[in-house]
Amino acid sequence: MSTPQAASVASGLAPQRAGALAHAHLAALPSFAGVLLVTEAQIRAAAALCYRRGLAAEAAGAAALAAVMGGQVRRVEYTILY
Repeated sequence: MSTPQAASVASGLAPQRAGALAHAHLAALPSFAGVLLVTEAQIRAAAALCYRRGLAAEAAGAAALAAVMGGQVRRVEYTILY
C-alpha cells in the first residue's frame, strides 16, 4: 500500500509504503484501537527532554514519550536511570 509522503519530524513513523503484513494487521484493528496520536510539537518536546537528560533520541523514538508527557497513557511504570 502506498501513501503520499507525509512530512513529519518523526519520519520513521511516516513511511511512504507499508508492507502487506503491516497493512493487514492495522486493518484488523477496530477503529485503530490502541493507536495514540501525538502532534509534531509533542514529539519535538519529548525529543528535547531526552536530549536535556543526556539521551540522543531520534524523533520517532521519542513519540512514545510524547504520548506519556501528553497524558494519553493512563498508567506508566518506569525506572529512571541516571
